[in-house]
Amino acid sequence: MKQYEFDFSKELSYRRALLLPFRIEPGYSALLLADNLVRLVLPPFGVLAAARFIDLSIAAISDGRGTFSEAIPWLLVLLAVRLYGYIEEPLLSVLRKKKEWKEWRAIDYPAVGARACLDVEHMENSDTADLVSRVSAPGASLLGMFWNLADFAVFAGQTVCYAAILIVSAPVAGLLILISAVPVVLIAQKSAQAEYRAKQDMAEMERLVWAYDGYLGGRDSACERAMFGYGEFLGGRFRQAFMTSRNYVLKTVIDWELRKKGSGIMTTVLCAVSLFLLLPSVASGRIGVGLYISLLSVIFTLAQRVASDLSSYFERLSADREYLNEYNQYVSLSRNPAAAEPMGETAPEFESLEFKNVTFAYPGTDVQVLKGVSFRIEAGKRYSLIGINGSGKSTIVKLILRMYDGFGGEILLNGRSVRDWDIRELKAEVSAVF
Repeated sequence: MKQYEFDFSKELSYRRALLLPFRIEPGYSALLLADNLVRLVLPPFGVLAAARFIDLSIAAISDGRGTFSEAIPWLLVLLAVRLYGYIEEPLLSVLRKKKEWKEWRAIDYPAVGARACLDVEHMENSDTADLVSRVSAPGASLLGMFWNLADFAVFAGQTVCYAAILIVSAPVAGLLILISAVPVVLIAQKSAQAEYRAKQDMAEMERLVWAYDGYLGGRDSACERAMFGYGEFLGGRFRQAFMTSRNYVLKTVIDWELRKKGSGIMTTVLCAVSLFLLLPSVASGRIGVGLYISLLSVIFTLAQRVASDLSSYFERLSADREYLNEYNQYVSLSRNPAAAEPMGETAPEFESLEFKNVTFAYPGTDVQVLKGVSFRIEAGKRYSLIGINGSGKSTIVKLILRMYDGFGGEILLNGRSVRDWDIRELKAEVSAVF
């Protein structure tokens, strides 16, 4: 079967992103989806099985016969539910390595070529360079969108099943807990959005922190730090950036965590009240002791999960949407497919290089880095370009290499305009290390 290869020239909708795992590795993805469905129904089914086992065991003890033949099958069911939890992960991990290779080959490998084709102006613009650094290795993020949604669906499905068991067994208590869960869900959703926005607001500051950390602790800059003595200055900038980022995010997280904990406490208290309200039904026999004991564990577990885990699910789903928006901005950036082509097998013999009244300003700026530059370089001689930082030395080399074509005047290589040279041929003729 032909290997699926991702197309980086088209924007991606959320629906198409959700289908990616099934395009790349349909067999494993279908197996994992089936596992999610099993994980959805097993815990609620385990609750009912535990309740039935307890009720039958109590009945066997109460009637004095001491026979547990009717309870044993339910004990085996509980054992099977537990064993599946132990076996599931090792079995799936065996297949995961093959899946990861196919995903890398289908998305991350061609992503390298797609990035290499980007016009250089995007890599030298801080905004687009940051965008590229965030999304240019998209495999895990794009493929994770479906599984993030699937995990949320499992969580939501289990919650609905538990709620259904509770409402059928005790309608008043069940509705009371559901009503108390509404503000918890709303707070969790708003908390996830607020925390994600805080992290986005501080994204640039976080990159500064990492950059300062590299300059201060990296071996590559050790000689420069010793020679120019800028360690103390950058240390102060590092502390300022770190504290600004940390305090901003921390304030947002603490604010919403207090709200979440408050709503979680309220839900837990209502759960305890609901369990108390169930006691008369247990005493009258309308609710079995086994179901009551099972619900005792389920209700508090459910309240804790809704209060603590729900916001993380919302945050991941919000992050997926935001990532997809940034990815579609990334694929819309201009590219030159020839940039990823290998150089030609043979290089024409160098004769001359001439700049004729060349002017150039970087895209998005009005400052002319080169203005009326003219010179001629001939074969058989050695030349050097000398000038202060920002005088245009590197820019001249970039124009020779056709990293930018938007210049005025003429650049002639062997008497031909560099714009007329094939990229493969030009790569064989000229090379540079920046």
